Amino acid sequence: MSPLVPIPSTLLDRFEAAGLNRAEPAILQPSEPFLHVMGEELRQRMFLTFDAEGRELCLRPDFTIPVALAHLSGPHAAAARAYFYAGPIFRQRRGGPSETAQAGVESFGRADSLACETEMLALALDACATLGVAEPRIQLGDLGLIAAAVDAVDAPDALKRRLTREIAYGGATLEALAAPGPAPQEL
Repeated sequence: MSPLVPIPSTLLDRFEAAGLNRAEPAILQPSEPFLHVMGEELRQRMFLTFDAEGRELCLRPDFTIPVALAHLSGPHAAAARAYFYAGPIFRQRRGGPSETAQAGVESFGRADSLACETEMLALALDACATLGVAEPRIQLGDLGLIAAAVDAVDAPDALKRRLTREIAYGGATLEALAAPGPAPQEL
């Protein structure tokens, strides 16, 4: 197993400066929420054990679920609140380390979801810059955020529709979309 790469404190300091709250879920977690959300096929990659009462537990394979559950069961469940986290996650991988570092942010309860997701994207880009990632690969899953980003581009409507379609469904890069297409064929 390769050594766990530490997460720079400068990254965590930036999350804290952005007003996010530190979340520190336990490494040992109930397995059921992960299997319910991520699917039974995750079981093969989890590190599982049982407690004294026979409940199935796992080493934390991800942060999002325990952070969400802690928010929902905590004193701020009805309030908008954002969190950051960092630490090891555990998943069995072929040819790779089973323990890897994960850092991230989660935001819950905001009514202005587009502004919230834009802020989270800005934090992700800032995190990439902090970590020295010059050209991060970003994958967006919210069509509303994609539509808003494309709408902000100064381009003809036809290009905006194509851009939205390609980003949302084709995985094309902005550079590929900006390249001229094939010349029309004359018959």
